[in-house]
Amino acid sequence: MNNRMNRSGLEKGWKAAAVLLVALLSFGGLVACETASATVNTATATRDAASAARDAVTRDHHQVIPMFPASEERYDDLIGFEEFEAVVAEDAVANLMGDIRRRFYRVEDASPLEIVRHYQQQIEAAGGTVLYQTRDPQSVVVNDRGLVEYFNRHRQDRGMSTYVFDYFQHPGRITEYVAGVVPSGGNEVYVLLGAGRPDARQQFTGTRYEIVTVVAE
Repeated sequence: MNNRMNRSGLEKGWKAAAVLLVALLSFGGLVACETASATVNTATATRDAASAARDAVTRDHHQVIPMFPASEERYDDLIGFEEFEAVVAEDAVANLMGDIRRRFYRVEDASPLEIVRHYQQQIEAAGGTVLYQTRDPQSVVVNDRGLVEYFNRHRQDRGMSTYVFDYFQHPGRITEYVAGVVPSGGNEVYVLLGAGRPDARQQFTGTRYEIVTVVAE
């Protein structure tokens, strides 16, 4: 009788110990998972912060002239280091290589010509040179390719984003184009801009312009 009671007590003790062990292992696993998750989140946050810092430096390199007042930014794309063919004369293309940034803007109360004149003045004020300007960019063809085709190089596919239809139509509605170059920090920054009015049938108002900057190397 005593032996049976002892065995029963031992079995209960073993079961209790087993339950405690499982609980401890589960808790340890949970702590390990949470620790690993926290480590991953910290690493991700660190990478994101480093990436944001690099992007900020890159944007500073491209910001060589002031933007047109009251410009509403629609898109700002850091393309990275690529080749870019820029129309810099009626019959000439500059084969550039460098870091590229593309920006798309809306301005409510300004004409395309007013915007282009602003950038011409700012290029010269920064010690740069206006290389080429045309009021009929749609008709300019260099080496069997249209000016707008050159200008569209490395243009981002916006998918179904907010301003995509407006953005998609813009190249075909450019009525003003200017190309210039500005010295900055030992580099030459090429500034290329196309401006035009949006499709009024879509109830879009104001003016749109897209500016491409290439930090040439």
